[in-house]
Amino acid sequence: MEIGGFPGLNAIWFSKYLGYNSSIVDIYIDNAVLKSLIKKNKSKEIIAIQKSIFDYNPDDKYDIVMSSGLVEHFDDLEAIIDCHYKLLNYGGIAIICVPNFLGLNGLLQKLIDKKNIDAHNLSAMDHRIMISLLKESGFKDIKSKYYGRFGVWIENETKYPKLLIFFMRLVNMIGSKINIFGMETKAFSPYSVFIAKKI
Repeated sequence: MEIGGFPGLNAIWFSKYLGYNSSIVDIYIDNAVLKSLIKKNKSKEIIAIQKSIFDYNPDDKYDIVMSSGLVEHFDDLEAIIDCHYKLLNYGGIAIICVPNFLGLNGLLQKLIDKKNIDAHNLSAMDHRIMISLLKESGFKDIKSKYYGRFGVWIENETKYPKLLIFFMRLVNMIGSKINIFGMETKAFSPYSVFIAKKI
């Protein structure tokens, strides 16, 4: 189950490459877009549930529940983490992916697109806070890591001057050369990933 999953790219990946029966739940789903992506990727059908995650409580639970770019948009992190927990079978795994705005990428966002960074709950990117909240929700075997070797980005690139986009690409090129060992760190990695088990 991918929470906040539309257009379902992660659900399709799990279906296509791992053979899972995948589902998505989101407040907005365009079935034509979803069907087009399924056909293009030659994956199995994806079950789509158009509903608020806070109102979705199925009898059948899931072995894997994941979200990507979701939890950081909520003020109440505990509530959205609980949504992951309640959808899991015992022994199931939660995978939560968020952007990392606590390093270089966040500094860029603050300088260029403060409105975007203000739309994110930075506590969702703090590993100590997230691990604590996952424990409070009942999760065990919690792991966290920074993901991606180096990367800075801004949303809606096309609305910015070409010189700024060139500068960003230059920073990414230089950064990838500096980070020659491919270290995944708070300073440089563009994402954080949290993996936890319901026992």
